[in-house]
Amino acid sequence: MDSDGDGLTDAEERWLGLDPTTNHSERSDSTDLQRVTAGLSAPSVVTLGVLDSRMSERWPSPGVVVVRRSGGLKPITVSLAFGGTAVRGVNYSTSMAGGTLVIPAGVREVPVLLNPLLTTDTVPTETIIITLQSGAAYALGAATTPSGYYPLDQFALAHLEDPMNSPSVFHFFRPTHSPSGPITQQGLVAPEFQIINASSAVSGANYFWNHTLSDLHYWGTANPNYAVKLNLNDELAFLVPTANVNDDVPAANLALDPDPLLRRLDHSLTGGALTPRQFQIIREAMLRIGPGTWQWHRERLRMAIYLITTSAEFNVLR
Repeated sequence: MDSDGDGLTDAEERWLGLDPTTNHSERSDSTDLQRVTAGLSAPSVVTLGVLDSRMSERWPSPGVVVVRRSGGLKPITVSLAFGGTAVRGVNYSTSMAGGTLVIPAGVREVPVLLNPLLTTDTVPTETIIITLQSGAAYALGAATTPSGYYPLDQFALAHLEDPMNSPSVFHFFRPTHSPSGPITQQGLVAPEFQIINASSAVSGANYFWNHTLSDLHYWGTANPNYAVKLNLNDELAFLVPTANVNDDVPAANLALDPDPLLRRLDHSLTGGALTPRQFQIIREAMLRIGPGTWQWHRERLRMAIYLITTSAEFNVLR
């Protein structure tokens, strides 16, 4: 099936992250077919990014690095070398076998999980060094610095901010209204009244959750070689003393009252619209993440942000 008649099947467009209902996905000046044709002939440039650089034998959460590809669309096999003071297979295992990783056709990034293994070592800290190796099917991206000003672009796409589809506005439709996409393809009509959609219920909330865990997206004019992360140290300092923000497991007696943080998030995310009941629900959910677990202070912050961004007060701005 080719819903938009652009020469690419719906399945191919979904696989490549394009919109099968329009031949100009993401409002690009080029057609989807032009973009795919250019991508098939373009060279692939590969870089390595870090999503979670810390792990511990005391907690099963893995470290995460990601192999990113810009330019080409063809499948490629990337070679990696593992070094450092930690020994692969002894101190940690990886989600990839051997020293090669396949990036499938159209895929822009593939994560590599580094799972800590319980050992009898008494060394308090060990390092893992992962190095991209040269390959005939790709070029290595330039090394980047950890600081600077980075352009970020097209944030609205993650929230589907399109005409007649804004997640923060009441919508009234005629009884026969049938929007483009799966609803029309199934011969159905849209609801006459809509206050929430897939973006506000799922995509938007997951966007905030993912980017408190890892780096921000780099679509549009942004540089794919940069990993840009949120600096949440000011917010974390509301949960533990500033000196302990970067601890993996801050001591339980360092836990601070979460109310000031919730009031700060309420003001910045909803304009102070959280009801007392919603405030208490979020507070209790945060406190269920007990001190003594891996990065419990960061998990409390993520939980607070996630629950606020799924609340009615956030999604319906008055």
